[in-house]
Amino acid sequence: MHASDTVDEQLELAADLPPWEKLASKARALKVMEEANKIIEDFPTWEYWVFFLLFMTEFFLAVYVSINLLK
Repeated sequence: MHASDTVDEQLELAADLPPWEKLASKARALKVMEEANKIIEDFPTWEYWVFFLLFMTEFFLAVYVSINLLK
């Protein structure tokens, strides 16, 4: 099973399995979807990226000014 598989795709693949295997297949598919949702929720927000870009801009500006003052 791949992370890109949806619950419906897993159920289609499990159509000719016994009932206990169908339940196991559905449980595995739901677990994959839960893990994907956790990854999406944990991904940094846009505020993080704005702060990061501002910090890096300030850092490189400070390095640039320091190099020019040492010349």
